[in-house]
Amino acid sequence: RALDAYPSLRPLLERRAGTLSGGEQRMLALCRALSARARVVLVDEPVQGMSPAVAARTYALLAALDACVVVAEQRLPPALHGRPAFVYVLRRGAVVFAGETGELGRSASARRP
Repeated sequence: RALDAYPSLRPLLERRAGTLSGGEQRMLALCRALSARARVVLVDEPVQGMSPAVAARTYALLAALDACVVVAEQRLPPALHGRPAFVYVLRRGAVVFAGETGELGRSASARRP
């Protein structure tokens, strides 16, 4: 199931993880989380270095996991707009917004730099 999510990794199975590109390493890490059937998945900028198509597939994969998924990103990914998710916006170490994704656009404190 894990490699079905990222078929482009299949031909790279014989390579060491350290020789993979950044995007390939992120895909590999997510495959490991899928294989482990993790109950909690913490990902830091999971789509960095990925093409838009692979990034969209990655967020669909994360949304479909039967797990608590914690995503750390600089910006709210387009794939999360309109999805039921709870968002925390931190600025300089302080929480400036906590709420549903739908409320985020209406929050002045979340938009302010």
